[in-house]
Amino acid sequence: MTSKPYLTGHYTPVADEVTATELTVEGALPPELTGWRPSARTTSAAGCAAP
Repeated sequence: MTSKPYLTGHYTPVADEVTATELTVEGALPPELTGWRPSARTTSAAGCAAP
């Protein structure tokens, strides 16, 4: 069987999915980064238009 490098190392599929809620966030977004991204939960893809 041929090795698939895209399925090795950091890209190896995981066996378990977890929900982590107590994570520390470090740093900040750069002030030059502006824009708006609709939430996938509240907006359908058909309702979005690229600026």
